Amino acid sequence: MSASDSDHETSAPTPAAPASAPAPDASKKRERKPRRGQGLAGLALVLALIALLAAAYGGWRVWRLQQGGAEDTRALSTVQTQLKSLGDKLNALDQSGRQLQQQTQAAQQQGQSLSGQVQSLNERSRSLENAVAGLTARAQSGHDAVRLDEAAMLLRMADERFTLFHDADGAMHAYAMANRVMAEVEDPAYAAVRQSIDRERQALAATHPGQRQSDLDTLARLRGQVDTLPLKPLDAPVEQTGNGFWARVKHAFAGLVQVQRDDGVTPAQRRLAQTLTALDLAQAQAALLAWDPDGYRSALTQADQRLQRDFDGHAVAVRTLRAQLAELRGRTASPAPELGAALSELNNLRAVHGAAMPAPATTSDKGVQR
Repeated sequence: MSASDSDHETSAPTPAAPASAPAPDASKKRERKPRRGQGLAGLALVLALIALLAAAYGGWRVWRLQQGGAEDTRALSTVQTQLKSLGDKLNALDQSGRQLQQQTQAAQQQGQSLSGQVQSLNERSRSLENAVAGLTARAQSGHDAVRLDEAAMLLRMADERFTLFHDADGAMHAYAMANRVMAEVEDPAYAAVRQSIDRERQALAATHPGQRQSDLDTLARLRGQVDTLPLKPLDAPVEQTGNGFWARVKHAFAGLVQVQRDDGVTPAQRRLAQTLTALDLAQAQAALLAWDPDGYRSALTQADQRLQRDFDGHAVAVRTLRAQLAELRGRTASPAPELGAALSELNNLRAVHGAAMPAPATTSDKGVQR
């Protein structure tokens, strides 16, 4: 409600009291006049209270409206201030957005430039990687070439030591060294060569080189003992049989009279028997060195027959030597192992790899120089 409405309410005319009607007579007029005055007074009081309440309500409404208007004014002022601040912030954000847009454009241009540089660096990096890969391949190839040369030399030396000097122990040692050298080769294509080397080394080990060397030493020692062995006597010794008179006479004259047989065996021929026996033992040595099992057994058999025929079978030295020959004949001589397959396989693989290897490229070197 506005102030004008309240004023209108407060200024509204109060209803006029009704005019008193003329009394017919004075007594009735005196009786009704007090009652009518009291009613008017009460009505006027009620109207006054209503008017007062209306005025109070109007004043209160006016005061509320004034308070509400002040608050609205302050709120409006605050809103205007905030709007102004927001406008300033929007202007600042607009300026910042334009600056950011400019910076973004500059960053895009710089990014394009950096992208070109990165692409160029990638190309150079690939060129460097190709160059390093080429150098690594060359270094690996050189390393493998040196190791393969060393392994081939060791295998050739093992073959020559076994073929020329019959040195199985030395050949086995050379094969072991070649196997260690081949283990350092990084190319997996040469793994089969190591298997061949191991097979040939096992074949050499199956010949029991230690036992062979012991047999050779035994034969050499027996050859030196042949000259000291007693030969078989031409006549058997006279055995004294009985203790009679004639036995004692025969034994007494046995030292004075000796009867010898002339069977054609001279001292030179007896010496020849010793030499031939030594030659039989030397032939057994040669057959053992030459990996000839049949010749080895034949030579030992012939030496034993000479000992039985030409030497004193009752002598301890002769019986001991024949027992040692029998022990040597009882051991089976191993055939010669076949060597050289590993070396041939290594040479063939190197020839194949050398033919398949491409020529070194020069693009990587140009990439490095660039």
